[in-house]
Amino acid sequence: MALQSNNINLLNMHDDDEDMDFLYNCPSRYIVENDLPSLFNNHSSVSAIDIMHINARSLNKNIDKINLLLECIPCKLTAIAITESWLNDSNAEAIFIPGYNFFYKCRIGKSGGGVGIFVNNDFNCQLRTDLCCMSSDIECVFVEISITLSNTVIVGSIYRPPGTLHESIDNFNHELYRILNLLEKDRCRTVAIAGDYNLDILQCKNHRQTADFLNNFLSFSYIPTIQSPTRIADYSSTLIDNIFIKSNHSVLESVIVYNDISDHFPLILHLSNNNLKPVRNQITYKRKYNSQSISNFNIALQNDNRFRQIDDHCQSNDVNSAYNLFCELYQELFDKHFPAEVLKEQLSNVQ
Repeated sequence: MALQSNNINLLNMHDDDEDMDFLYNCPSRYIVENDLPSLFNNHSSVSAIDIMHINARSLNKNIDKINLLLECIPCKLTAIAITESWLNDSNAEAIFIPGYNFFYKCRIGKSGGGVGIFVNNDFNCQLRTDLCCMSSDIECVFVEISITLSNTVIVGSIYRPPGTLHESIDNFNHELYRILNLLEKDRCRTVAIAGDYNLDILQCKNHRQTADFLNNFLSFSYIPTIQSPTRIADYSSTLIDNIFIKSNHSVLESVIVYNDISDHFPLILHLSNNNLKPVRNQITYKRKYNSQSISNFNIALQNDNRFRQIDDHCQSNDVNSAYNLFCELYQELFDKHFPAEVLKEQLSNVQ
């Protein structure tokens, strides 16, 4: 793949194997699930951006395993990038992780593939349709997340369907370059692109198209945060999954998690900055009252036979149950006749 003439091929500038260390400003390491609490507790006092990548090989099959893995983490992540979701438009809506909103793209015309991103629902976010693409050569979805009032992070999930045809890989590299060029014009301060690229960057010196792939990212100042194999089989180990990052955050840490969700290990990237103040949804609600709703509420209180159960609890001297039941029934009818409606919604920094 031929890059534009003003791009410098950084790979050609570093011919010795030990010089490949320039790609990484913080080495990744392997951890087990039991290490996850201490990993995140170490950053509990620092506002952070935390991105996970999971090659799911069927979210329908493995969503319970993913939820169990997330239970090991003492905080909600910023985003979870998914590749090989194997979803379609008829079953994608049923996929759910508590505390997250799900953005996804399903493979068109045949089974398999598919990408998605679960975004922490504490943050405002939007789907970046201008960056999304679903084709036979590349599948990707991007979201833009408001982290602070003045700063956003763009998170992408990319999957390259496996195949060794030169034309297919070249098409993937051309499309990737186009997306990176759009992101460059966007000038977002932090971009994290996670994915299963099915290109082993440990072999970039021996495979031209893998070198082109890596050089695409390097030419736009992205670095791969994972440097050790992410898929280990009986007789092979490859680094085909990664999270590429472009950011000026003060601390970067990446880990590879030993986990059997699929035959790829999950990846986690932690970015922290002491000056980072997360932005939260601040919603103001208001209840509307009028003579008709008040009248209907009073009638409902008089006619709801469930209130008779309160007398039964009182007769048996179970005053706690009587009180709890009264509060429950009263609140249910109150919410029904005087529903809370959103008055305004705005962003605010959490100190």
